[in-house]
Amino acid sequence: FRIMSAAKKRYFDVNSDDGVLFVHAKIDREELCGQSLTCFQNLEIIVENPLKLYRAEVEIADINDNPPTFKQSQLRLDIVESSPPGIRLPLQSAQDLDVGTNSVNTYMLS
Repeated sequence: FRIMSAAKKRYFDVNSDDGVLFVHAKIDREELCGQSLTCFQNLEIIVENPLKLYRAEVEIADINDNPPTFKQSQLRLDIVESSPPGIRLPLQSAQDLDVGTNSVNTYMLS
């Protein structure tokens, strides 16, 4: 068995004894596909005896492996004592490399 892929790094391999596809190297979905909602790796699997070509598409699912980040590590807000209850104060947006349900949607101050 041989695997061909357009990826620069070899992420998958095939066990030559039983033909099982396995992960060969750590996959970083955000590095591979960026902020795209879907991430697929297209593979060509070559069997040599007899010579045959198979095509496979592997979906790389996102996990929540990146913490949200802020442009500034600290934020200072000056609030006057006469501020009414319920006043809204602008906060900076958090950035998250994860996508979909794993990306930051809301956050709270504690």
